[in-house]
Order: sequence, then C-alpha cells, then structure tokens
Amino acid sequence: MSKYALKQGVAIVTASNPPVNGLSRAVRQGLVQGLKQAQQDGAKSVVILGEGATFPAGADIKEFASGAWNDDPDLNQVFAQLDASDIPVVAAIHGNALGGGLETALSCNYRVALSSAKVGLPEVHLGILPGAGGTQRLPRVVGVEQALEMIGTGKPIGASVAHKLGIVDEIIEGKTADELLAGAIKFAESVSDKKPVPRISERTVEPVDDDVYVSARVKFAKIARGQEAPQKIVDAVRAAVESARFDAGLKEEARLFQELMDGSQSKAMQYMFFAERSCNKVPGIDSKKALEVKHVGVIGGGTMGRGIAMCFANKGIRVTLSETSEEALQGAKDAIEGLYKKSSAFRSGRMSEADVAARMELIEGTTDPEYKALAECDAVIEAVFENLDLKKKIFGQLGKICKESALLASNTSYLDIDEIAQASGRPEMFLGMHFFSPANVMPALENVRGSASSEVAIATAMNMGKRIGKTTMLAGNCFGFIGNRMFEPYTQAAIGLVEEGALPSQVDRVLGPQPGMFGMAMGPLAVLDLAGNDIGQRIRAESYYPHTAENVKGARGATGRLGQKTGAGWYKYEGRSASDDEAVNKLCDEHRENFGIPKRSNISDQEILERVLYPMINEGFRILEENIASRPSDIDVLYNAGYGFPRYRGGPMFYADLVGLDTVRDGLLRIHDANPELPHWHFQPAQLLEDLVASRTTLAEHWIQRLKSAK
Repeated sequence: MSKYALKQGVAIVTASNPPVNGLSRAVRQGLVQGLKQAQQDGAKSVVILGEGATFPAGADIKEFASGAWNDDPDLNQVFAQLDASDIPVVAAIHGNALGGGLETALSCNYRVALSSAKVGLPEVHLGILPGAGGTQRLPRVVGVEQALEMIGTGKPIGASVAHKLGIVDEIIEGKTADELLAGAIKFAESVSDKKPVPRISERTVEPVDDDVYVSARVKFAKIARGQEAPQKIVDAVRAAVESARFDAGLKEEARLFQELMDGSQSKAMQYMFFAERSCNKVPGIDSKKALEVKHVGVIGGGTMGRGIAMCFANKGIRVTLSETSEEALQGAKDAIEGLYKKSSAFRSGRMSEADVAARMELIEGTTDPEYKALAECDAVIEAVFENLDLKKKIFGQLGKICKESALLASNTSYLDIDEIAQASGRPEMFLGMHFFSPANVMPALENVRGSASSEVAIATAMNMGKRIGKTTMLAGNCFGFIGNRMFEPYTQAAIGLVEEGALPSQVDRVLGPQPGMFGMAMGPLAVLDLAGNDIGQRIRAESYYPHTAENVKGARGATGRLGQKTGAGWYKYEGRSASDDEAVNKLCDEHRENFGIPKRSNISDQEILERVLYPMINEGFRILEENIASRPSDIDVLYNAGYGFPRYRGGPMFYADLVGLDTVRDGLLRIHDANPELPHWHFQPAQLLEDLVASRTTLAEHWIQRLKSAK
C-alpha cells in the first residue's frame, strides 16, 4: 500500500510494503491513487519516498511466479502516469533504489537522495532485463556506454556517483528519513513553478559507434558466460538509440523482457534467488538459540586454516591460530598478510595498509600442544589434513580444555562426524564445518550435523556462517555429506569416459564454460588436477564407490602426475595453461589393453553430458531420501556456490525437473544397459526418482506437497 499526506502544499506519497517496499500491486495502486489525490488537492508538487529503511528497492519478485506483476496497474502503467503528470514529481531516495525502484525514480521529474543511498538495475542477476523503461530512460540520462555498464553488470552505484552522472539532481544533507523528507519538500517547492516539467522520456540519446555494442557483447560473454540476459540488454539499450519514438523503444524492451521471462534461465535464476535466502533457515532449529561468538580458535595454519582465520578477522572477530611450531605459525601469519596484500581489494585501494594491520592484529597465535590458549574460545575449528586419527586426538584434548559452551567443529570434506564427535567427549556441541578452498574466497559453507548435535550447536554454526558472509546450508552425516558425495559419481563418470576413449579435453569442454556448452566453472578433470589427484586417491581409498577407473588413476599417480602442482595430471601444464598430453593417452591405451576394454571413437557430446550429470543427480535424490539435505534447493545452492554449477541452470535438482525426471530416469537405465560393466549403484535410479516418475510429479511439486503435509 501507499500512504498520502499534504504538507506545505506538497503531496507526500509514501510506499509502505516492509521490509524493502517492494512494488507489489497494492503499492502500485497506492502510487496511482496518491498522484490522483495530489491533483485533486491542487498540490504544487509531489514527493515519492519509501517508509522505513528504504525507497522501493525493486519489484516484488514473488509476483513473478504468480503473474501478479502483470496485474493492473502494472509498472509501465504507473510510470506512464508519473511521466505524464503536469505536477512536478520528486523521488526522494534513501536506502536502495534498485530495479523497479530506480525505474520509479527515473519516471519522476526529479530525484534527490541521501548520500548513503544506492541505485542500480540488477535484473540481469535474475535472468531478465529492466522491463519498465529502465533500458530506455537510463541511456537518456547517462549515455549508452554507462547505461550498458550499469544494466549489463547489475552493479549498484552510490548516490555521489549517481549525482555526477545526472541520475540524482541533488544530494540531501543528513542521515535520517526525516531529514530526507524535509530536504525533499524544500527541493519540491523550489521546482514547483518551473515550466515545462522536465521528462526523461522527452530526451534524446546520443548515438554511438557499433564498436561500443560489440565491446559490450564481448565483455558480457566473458563475465556472464552462457547467460542470455546481458546480450538482450545490449539489444534493448540499442533500441533506446534507434527507435523513432520513446514508446517504440518501450515496446521493444517489453518484447525482449517477455522473451527472457518465458525462458528457462530466468526461472532458474529467480529460483536461486529465493533458494539462497532460505538455505540458512533450518527446519526445526530456532536461530535465536545461537550463542554469541566473539573469539574463534583455528587449529592448523595451512591453506584451509589460513583462509578460515581470514574469514573471521575480516568481520572483526578475534582469532587464535594454533600451529605446531613457531616457524610454522610465523609462516602462516606471513602467508595471511601476503594474501591480503595480493587481494583485489588491496590492489584497488578499497583495503588500506591500516586495514590489513587491523586484521592481522586480530589474529593471535599459539604453539601449545595442549591448546590452553583456546580454553576460552567461543568456537574452535580444526583445519588439519584429512586424517581421522589425528582429528580424534585433537578433539580429545579440546574436549578436556575448552569451556563447556564452546562449539567444536571439524573442517572435513568427507570424514565421519559422529566418530570425531565421540572423541571430543561432548558430541552435543560438535559438528562439521566444511569450508571450500580457498576459504577466504569461496562463498560456500557446508555445515554438517552429527547424530548428537544440539539445536544450540546447529544454530550457532549457521549464525557463524551468516556472520562471515558465507552461503551456508546444513547437511547430515554421511560419506562426503552433500557436495562431495554427489561429486564422486560425477568425477568417476568423467574418468570412465576417458577410459573408453574420450579425451580429457572433450569431457571438460562439454561440461565446462565455453560458449554453447553446459557451463560448469571448470570441467571435472580440470577440477581434479587443480585439487590434486593424490587427494582424490586418498579419499577414494576410503570410499565405498568401487570403479575400474582406479587403475588409470593409480597408474597416473605412480608416475607423479598429481595435477597442476606437479605440472602434469590429466593435462600437461605450462604455468596454469593446460593442454592434452600424449602420455595420458598412452596410459589409457595400456589400461584398455590390460583389461580388454575396446577403445571407442564415437563418444558424443550428449552422451558425455548424460553420463556425467545423471549419476550426480541420482545421488542427489538418494540424499533427499535419506534426509541428508533438508530440501532440494539446499543441494542446488551448495552446487552453485561451492562447485561452480551454472546459476542459469539452477542447480542439479532444478535441472532434473527442467529436463524431465522421466528423461533422467530413462537415461540412467539406458546408459547402464549399454554399459553393464559400469558401477550399478551409480545408474540404478533412486527410489524417490522412480516414485516421482511413476506419479508424474516434479521434484518441486513433491516438495511443496511435503511441506504442506508437514504443517
């Protein structure tokens, strides 16, 4: 809804739809009614603002799913009335004017803002473009190049930059909503008699060379690989220049917007938007029970421990880093300082020497083998290498020394959380915290509940993830948890294809980020080379996933081909540049000869896609069957944030619904029938998958029904 008041002859129309004043149908109706009332009251000008924390921060995204965003009055109808008003309309911006919020402001005659405000058009992150005049009005204010940058990247800008660009007409001094309103009324009074009323729609756009559009397309193809929206944004902005009339440009924008809305990418990206906002909310866990964490202990100053320490120091949380010797401790601290100074934030000037020094001061050190310096920590995270006996020994000591309320956590990617928890003597305050490497960069955090983990422990761990800015979800305890359990059949299938005759580069090309391919950030074999194939061999030695491809990996490991760090793995490397290696082909030929495996030369891209993706998806269904994941969207968020699954495909479980569950099930059976020597477990459809196919129900529909029945 919107509220109306008349002050000093100025009509005040306030959007009221907490928490972000999304432009729902009720708000849209309120804006139209407020403008009409202002005209009836003879107001000399109008001020539009948002109640509470922000100016309307954008469209109400929930209406996209229901279709209510298109109900009368839609945004274009509202903005047409604002644009046609004979009474000057001033947008008074605080907080965030994003998407439909900025389009609202651009439809007004003037814009004022607090210096703390931000404006932007981030619709590209939802797989769409601004559909209510943003691609037509913004170029008329800032020019084509700046409009392409703002809309194509979706990055917001501050009020001062917006003022310099002409988006904001005046910066209002002050910090509060009351100060903004007072300044906006004063500004509205000052422009009430100016004629004609200025309208952005009546401005022209300065034409640019074709090179500007070409450069934008090339840039967006690199930074948003595989995504359709950035390319259509170029088309829409170009329409602002080339259309004979403003309304013709709006019509072209609407056509392009609808094309994107009807496509799978926007559905996937909007799904991910909501999934990311729900993953931290664990069913049955009261987040208010989280304990306050002011001091964190980190055991191990290696790659993972250093990154974890940085995560907490970055948020002003005191860290005590434990190492085995003074030399190792100093080496870890030096490495941390080096990482700060190599960061883009430091190199760009967003982080100063003083900022680095402040973070380093928060990181203390200890080499006490009894961990006495960690006794009063609120949480202790162990980050040593993946050795179960070593971890049990560490937590046996921590259980004796740490205060009773301390959260104890192991940064493990696959080990049994319950076995380590029992060694601590306090399993109710123990769980896993699987950070992804490098922990100071990767956004994902997979917390793992043990069978005895208390509500307090889980709530505390989830809150810790939120505080340090991680995309955090909760998994149950099993080998590999959610992420690595699914990653195992994915990589095993890729290796199996190489066994049969596919080149590593062919497998990685099909799954990777190249134009027209599936879109993973890296192909599976390149990932194995980056992680180090010795790590993979150690994990698989303790796995319950047998596969003949172990013979290939064993031969490769025996020759020292451990990945990037040795200059050779599935590829040979010059620096980080990878190329196919004839030595790998020779190893595979020898393996095929030894085991009587015929070499195939006809492995298609489609077969590679199905052979690699479907077993991973199948394992996801088993994970849901076993309640290892709370919901399908948690799996999808984890795979996007931790494993580079393309956001515009929505995650493995969303993708399964997209291609059709019957297609996935039939594909699994077809692959196994054609290749009976492949691991049966990987290609035997999960019972949940079979049940949904039989009932002709999507996974999304099934989960909605399950949630309803649980209430």
